[in-house]
Amino acid sequence: MKLIQHTFLLFIVLAFSPLSGISQKYKELYCHARSGLSMRSVADLNAEKDTLVRYGESVFLIKTMDSTFMVNGLKGNWLKVKYADKLGYVFSAYLNEFPIKVKEGKHVYLKDYAFENLRKTDGDKNFEMTDYLEDSKEAIFGNNRYQCTAGGYCDLDERLYLENISVQDAMVMFTAYLMDYNDYKFKRKRFSYDKEFKEYQYSFIKKAKGEGFNQDYYMAYKLDSKGDYKRMTVGFDWEGGGGTVIISKWSETIVCIEHSYSCH
Repeated sequence: MKLIQHTFLLFIVLAFSPLSGISQKYKELYCHARSGLSMRSVADLNAEKDTLVRYGESVFLIKTMDSTFMVNGLKGNWLKVKYADKLGYVFSAYLNEFPIKVKEGKHVYLKDYAFENLRKTDGDKNFEMTDYLEDSKEAIFGNNRYQCTAGGYCDLDERLYLENISVQDAMVMFTAYLMDYNDYKFKRKRFSYDKEFKEYQYSFIKKAKGEGFNQDYYMAYKLDSKGDYKRMTVGFDWEGGGGTVIISKWSETIVCIEHSYSCH
């Protein structure tokens, strides 16, 4: 009888624990910060960093704080989240609902993300996955869509259309995922306004990792009437080729991510 009573009490404690059943109640968000996202015990940038949410891992959203602020040109809020067995606060700009399977390698493409993260069943797979897709191929993953308009090592043009994501979230997500763009730091104070193109621009030169040549990097963005990003561009040129990622609003609910890569 005592064993039954103890078992029942243990069930009650677990059932009503603040952290029990949290995955069923709260929204799951994935970390898209390549170097990880700091979690703090209080919602303050000056507070001590308690732990690090690693790239690709998820947290559960408990509460969104009201105040909005900027960090390195990214707009966001403090989020109270559960990570593993801990509760804490993180900056929202590096989290969204799109899952991410970490894939290492010098060149990673939008097709890798689409097939490895968006495809729920084999029925979503409209054509065979190959190293490089043939021209004018398309795959549908629920309300999201992937297109390859040019496939090849030296001539790649691919697009991914994602629903219910902001331009800023998509930029954070894919500059972390696409390996050639990991070094981009989107700090708005570095940008100057170009009246001709009606956008903010910034460029710099950096030596390529492990290579004996320099790469020319460029970044640009446009804002909408609310001050949110409506178009963001990152790209690079070097003596052997170049690449560009353009992220823009396609419709009220869909963002288009366009990735091109070419060899000289």
